Amino acid sequence: MKELHFSAGLLEPILIGEKETTLRRYDENHSFKKGENTCGVFEEGVRMLLEIKEDTQTKMFANLTDREAQESGFRDAHHALEGLQRYYESLTPEEMCAIVRFQLMQNFNGIPYERQKYSTSCGAAALSMVYQSFGLTVDQEDIWDSVRGTKNGVVLCKKRKMCRDALHRGLHALLVRIREEYSRISLLYRMRSNTSRFIPLLPTEHGTHSVVYAGLQHSDIVFHDPDLAPSRLEHFDTFMGAWRRWGPKGRSGLLMGIAPHKEDSACTTCGTIIPASIVCSQKHCQKEIQLQPTSIVGCIREECSNAVWDAIECPHCGRWGKRRS
Repeated sequence: MKELHFSAGLLEPILIGEKETTLRRYDENHSFKKGENTCGVFEEGVRMLLEIKEDTQTKMFANLTDREAQESGFRDAHHALEGLQRYYESLTPEEMCAIVRFQLMQNFNGIPYERQKYSTSCGAAALSMVYQSFGLTVDQEDIWDSVRGTKNGVVLCKKRKMCRDALHRGLHALLVRIREEYSRISLLYRMRSNTSRFIPLLPTEHGTHSVVYAGLQHSDIVFHDPDLAPSRLEHFDTFMGAWRRWGPKGRSGLLMGIAPHKEDSACTTCGTIIPASIVCSQKHCQKEIQLQPTSIVGCIREECSNAVWDAIECPHCGRWGKRRS
């Protein structure tokens, strides 16, 4: 297969996240078309190349190797095909395609990408990416040693330990469960306009999967997935629906915020001052929970429409230190 290398920054309207774009072969003269467009000339706002040189080689997509897929940031060939089918629903593994490979966007909005080293170390990799974006270099192995724990015989990242790791490094960190009624658009604006970094914890069958919110691209959310690829694209509604759905044991809508500096403590809606800390409501704990960054608190008053949280997790005991009454 002949590879065509481009700068991902110039191809953002094509695909930031999937790292590959396919142009289907329609005739015997090596002419690639999509509708009425002849596929090498780039057109702004169109998720494909409009024209490509005729000497571009083709191959059957089913023959894509895991190594080729991994070179483009995918975990394996299966995930590459799965990603492409989101944009080309009728694409089959047997179809002849020109596969245009371009350089990975390993850094998006100042957040570098790092792949997780173990099957359950997504949280450690996510923290490493966030730390690097703040200018802190911490080996992922050291983070993994700090945040891992055992649950049902499985070694994985513990949420409270992730918060504590960030706190111990002089940062501000807080994990909340977003209240179901809170506006998705307001939440997106809050994440987009703030200098803090955010780690949505996506609900899975056996726990949660940590990804790093990187920004927006048109109507898509851009996020670094430490298990699959950097700068992945997901439509806003699709991402929000999957993240905020009620998963097993209510593991949905979990959001960790991390900031290098304290944020404004006044609610932008009612003016209420968010206290510096609250005491964990768990009788066996009752330690202080620092309410920073305030961007994922919004307001401490439950009745205020700007209150983001449904529950606030205690980084010491790992239980809900404050819940909506």
